[in-house]
This record gives sequence, C-alpha cells and structure tokens, in this order.
Amino acid sequence: MHRWERDGLIDGPTATAIRGRYVEQHRFGFAQLALGLGGSLVVVGLIWLVASNLDLVSPLVRFAIVVLIWLALMFGSERLDGAVAGAGRLLTAGAFGAVVFQAAQSLQVPAYEPKLVLAWAVGALVYAYAVRSHAALVVGLGALTVWFVWQSAETANGIIGFIAALLFAAVLALAGALLHPSSWASFAGVWRFVAAALLFAGLFASSLPNYDDRGEWPVVLTIGIVVALVAAAAAVVRADRLGRLEIAGASVLAVAGLGLALWWPGDSMDTANGVQALSAAMWVRTGLSLVVYLAAVVGVALIGERRDAPSLTALAMAAVVIFTTVQAWAVFAPIISGATLFLVVGLIMLASGVLAERTRRQLAKDDHGPIGATA
Repeated sequence: MHRWERDGLIDGPTATAIRGRYVEQHRFGFAQLALGLGGSLVVVGLIWLVASNLDLVSPLVRFAIVVLIWLALMFGSERLDGAVAGAGRLLTAGAFGAVVFQAAQSLQVPAYEPKLVLAWAVGALVYAYAVRSHAALVVGLGALTVWFVWQSAETANGIIGFIAALLFAAVLALAGALLHPSSWASFAGVWRFVAAALLFAGLFASSLPNYDDRGEWPVVLTIGIVVALVAAAAAVVRADRLGRLEIAGASVLAVAGLGLALWWPGDSMDTANGVQALSAAMWVRTGLSLVVYLAAVVGVALIGERRDAPSLTALAMAAVVIFTTVQAWAVFAPIISGATLFLVVGLIMLASGVLAERTRRQLAKDDHGPIGATA
C-alpha cells in the first residue's frame, strides 16, 4: 500500500479507505522468523555493549558511535521493502534504547532507572507510528510495559504492585486498541494482543498462593489505574458493541484479579502437608482464581474468533494449558510423586489441549454457521 502511494497509483484518501476495509495480515514464514529473531538478538547485543561501559573510548565517542548506528538504521530501513524493512525498523527502535542508555552513561546518570526505559518506550512508539511499523510498535509497547511494571513493583517493594501493574496495563492497552481509527486496525491488533498477554500474566500471578512480601500501594500505580480507567471510559464512548463488551470484561477481570491478590486468608497454605492442610478459605480462593482465569481464556478466544485474530485464539489456548498444568503441579505435587506426577500432569495437558481445540472449533462453527446457510 505504501509503495502504491509512493508510485502515484493511488492517492492518500483512497489508501485510507482501502485500509479501513481490511485488516493487514502477513504470512509468518521462516524469513520473518529469522529476521525478527536476528533483529532482537542484535538489539540485545547493542544495548549490552553499551551497558558494558567500554573503557577503550571516551563516553562522548561511544555516544556518537551509537547515534550514528541508530541514524544509519533509521534511514537505511526506509530504502528497503517487505520483511527486511520490518527487521530494519525493529533494529532502529531497539537502537534508540541504546542511544538513551549511552546518553545516560555519558551524562553520569544512573543507567538502571525505570525512567530511561520510559524514554526508550516513548521514542520507539513515536517512531512506530511515524513509519507505520508493527515491529517498532512491539518494541515500544514492550518497553512501556516494562517501565510501568518495574516502576510500580519497585515503588511498592512487593508483589501487589507488580500484579496490579500487569492487570491495569492490560486494561490500558485494550483501551488503546479500541481508540485506534479503522485505518489503523492492524496496529490495534498489536495493542489487543499485548493487552491479552498482560491480562493472562496478571491473573496468573494473582492466582499463585505462595508469596509473602506483599509490599505497599505506590502512588504511580494509583495514577496508572486512573489513566487506565479514563482511557477505558473513552473507549466505551467510542467503541462499538463488541468493543464495549471487551473493555468491560477486561476491567471486571482486572478488578477480580486484584481482589484475589489482596485477599489473603489468615492461615497460610501449607502445601508441604498436602491438600488436607488447605483451609476452606484457601480452597475458595483457589477455585475463584480458576474461574476468573478461565473466564479470561474464554473471553480472549471469543474475541479472537469474532475479530478474525488467530493469534489471540492461539494465545488463549496456550494460556489455559500453561495455567492448568501449573495449578495441577501446585495442588497434586505434595501428595503424589515420581512417574505418577508426570502421568497426571501429562494427561491434564492433553485433556486441556483437546478441550481447547474443541472449543475453538465450536466457536468458529457458531460464528460462521454451516456452509450454505442463508439468512
């Protein structure tokens, strides 16, 4: 589409109208996998190189080298096409992080600070939208999530800040997806996938029974929750019926997950003595965490089918298998051992996979109806 505009085959309004009727999708093959993985490794290596604080050259020279690499990647990517251009933009967004951290080193600013990750996130997001790059968007959203979770958990000095940050970052990401115009539908899909992944991570963490250092409630988390709720309210006003159901469901699940994290029965969970040692309150808490998590799985799977997003459906299927396996291990491990444990966990994984696939097929059948059916 961009090449058609550049070659003068279509004008801007026509391209916008075409994008509004389609969701951009690309077949993910070996080339994309190799380029994406290679680009990610180069990004990590470049930042690691900066973090190693080389003593061979002065800080100013190191900073100049990193900036030149970043500029070369940025301008060079615009001369490429297809997956290679996407890999170049991924490198550009990642190299901006190296620029930020090297600037901090050159200015004698502490390099291990969440605010530096925030600066990286803002720069990567601005770049992603400027060049319409999904790869750069993933880098920006990832850095933004790391900043919010890191800042909240560090300020809280405990697990509650970490869990709450994951849950309400999911609400904010979903609201961001719904606030995108139709011409940016493919970008909204990236935001929605990130929101689902964060929601699963937060609910998974809130369901775990063994954590002691609960910490405090940080101010940055309160601000983040307020921003997430305001964005959710704006999304409700702007979105269609399906979008309103999405944001309402995510908000309810986030509140439920936070409630589970805050609710801690007076007696601790003594898994060393087996299931018999669990109190009634802990059984209720475990059951509720299972219900909440499965509700999230069903909701994400339904959204994946309705919005023709196979990645969401696959994420939901993977989430239910992982969650079921870990919960089975946590509950059954104290009372069985050896080969029996592996058999039980393996059977649970197989049953979860079969049920997940049957559910996915049924959802697809209900959504599209039998072939040849008429209205």
